[in-house]
Amino acid sequence: MGTNIFTRIYLPPMVVFLLLVFPFSLLFFQTPEQIEYLTREDGIVENLSALFYFFASCVCILCFIKSRSTEKIYFLKSRRNYFYLALGLLFFFCAGEEISWGQRIVGIPTTEWLAEHNLQGETNLHNLKVLYAKDRSTTGEVQLGLGHWLSPEGILILFWFGFCLFIPTINALFQKVNNFTSRIHFPIVPIWVGVFFALNQLIYTLFKAKKLFAIHPMAEFKETNCAFLFLIASISLYLLYAKKDLANLNRT
Repeated sequence: MGTNIFTRIYLPPMVVFLLLVFPFSLLFFQTPEQIEYLTREDGIVENLSALFYFFASCVCILCFIKSRSTEKIYFLKSRRNYFYLALGLLFFFCAGEEISWGQRIVGIPTTEWLAEHNLQGETNLHNLKVLYAKDRSTTGEVQLGLGHWLSPEGILILFWFGFCLFIPTINALFQKVNNFTSRIHFPIVPIWVGVFFALNQLIYTLFKAKKLFAIHPMAEFKETNCAFLFLIASISLYLLYAKKDLANLNRT
């Protein structure tokens, strides 16, 4: 019985923790050239991010498909849970953005407008110059306080903090919030997943403050960990959904 509880409750977070720390540990055991190779454009790390987001999208779309019901009424009086569809489309968008929608793989040239307005001259939206407000009174590398939270990196932090940590926490602490999320069938991620998001950000921030490594490789590892944790969150939602579905089946 004890072994079964350990396998179900404690083992998954422990495995995720080890996989989360592993990328950062590579920074200590690889040469700068090896690190640069791993984190280059269309390299292993970037492609892993795209794959994690893609699989997360597939899991959420599967949840959306399986949510069809003739008995339950979801949010906005729908017969399907469109929260899962929204998550699936969001993660698919992130996967496409990670690899610039396959531009370099297929060999599609960048349009003239994007070449001018994209920081890397690529076919994606998250590198548009307008999203990166800079303090021009300095070297141009310091981001404005408010501008940071309106940048893709800032928006990503706000999203995982809200969706994976803040909402699950208040959902667990306040019964009224729990009743509301249950009534609209809002997907609630396990709190431990949100804690790992915070840990990932904390490790990156500490490494960056200590200037232990170049910022670009650290940022790439952090972003890949985010994609991995979104996949874990999606799988957790699917397992929770399957568990509720089985419980409802046993009651009928």
